[in-house]
Amino acid sequence: MNHLTRALYLFAMYSGLRALFNQLRSYTLPKPRASVIAGETLQLGDGHSIKVCVHARTPSSLLPPDQIAGMVSIYSIDPSIPRFSYAMLRLTSHFGCGEIEIAFFEEKGSVTLFAIRNILKSNLDRCGTHRLCSQLKLCNTHDEIRVLRTVIESLCNRGINASFASPEECVSLSVNESLLNPKTRNRTLKVLTQKYRRIGNRLAAVHP
Repeated sequence: MNHLTRALYLFAMYSGLRALFNQLRSYTLPKPRASVIAGETLQLGDGHSIKVCVHARTPSSLLPPDQIAGMVSIYSIDPSIPRFSYAMLRLTSHFGCGEIEIAFFEEKGSVTLFAIRNILKSNLDRCGTHRLCSQLKLCNTHDEIRVLRTVIESLCNRGINASFASPEECVSLSVNESLLNPKTRNRTLKVLTQKYRRIGNRLAAVHP
């Protein structure tokens, strides 16, 4: 990605224009079955309450063009930072509402989740605001796993078979390599593969 393209991308993200565009495009796409949990309030193991949003999105180029795909956006009902600031920060997410986002695609009535990311943490880290980042309630990998497990359980409780993709599939479907720094590309891909392998192992474990 050249400097101008990257600058335009960052402007669209931080201004909320990306979220607005994605919201509008979502209305033109087939509604995912996973939307059955949209609007739900879920409880994590420690009693922390999260809200669920579900949006349709254009499927990855590696998936069939008629594949139904989407994103689950999660945010805290009781954030640890001022609510207005929290809402403004969430505008930088893909659909303007998530703190943690989980991408998925649907096939034969089943939902396959293939990427999870604390988008607020990533955007704050990019700006160097580590102190604010540390104040978020869902700020570490353990929280991502708890959220992922809770979403999968919620879908299964609604009669929808839900699972998490393999580490290799997670990386291939979720990473746009044109956005990566060529100098650190290989290391980034290796780190992400290791991350998704750890997540898969934790999900497979009986206890969190």
